[in-house]
Amino acid sequence: LLVPLALLVALAAASVIIPASFVIAFHVYVRAGDEPFVHRFLSQIYHPSNVYLVEFAHNLDLLDHIKRDLPDGGKNVHVRAADATVDGGVSEVLGTLSAMSFFIDLVEYTGKKFNYYVNTSPRDYPVLSPENIRTLLAWVYAAHSPPLNFFRFAPRSEWTKFASRYEQLHYDPSIAFSGT
Repeated sequence: LLVPLALLVALAAASVIIPASFVIAFHVYVRAGDEPFVHRFLSQIYHPSNVYLVEFAHNLDLLDHIKRDLPDGGKNVHVRAADATVDGGVSEVLGTLSAMSFFIDLVEYTGKKFNYYVNTSPRDYPVLSPENIRTLLAWVYAAHSPPLNFFRFAPRSEWTKFASRYEQLHYDPSIAFSGT
């Protein structure tokens, strides 16, 4: 059953009240060549109740420009240099885990917990409005106890389908230059 996204948003909006404490943590990874799209992307997903980590693989000069144009000066936007990664390599997974660790540390520092973590990049465009993203995730969060996550864990019976992938050796040179 395929349901149009607009219909899901309408159903969610009709049945959920988003609590003030509902927070989405966005990890925005900016690769070389993505710089022209950063401002447009952030302005599309920005909401003052969410928290953002923007990691630049290259050009950190965009920091002031990005935060200046956001509401409240982007006080909930954190920017840092990213470790070197190889697309699809283990360094990409390590970068994601590092960002998750950043948000967990931020919870300990500020006491502001997050309900969902979203890993994204300026290449993921167009996107839903921040209100629609918050509505859909708040709807899912409220409808299930415990709340759903969007990881899929493969049962042991499915492992044989992926056995050939586990036998391959992957070389990821960026790990040698990583701080992780």
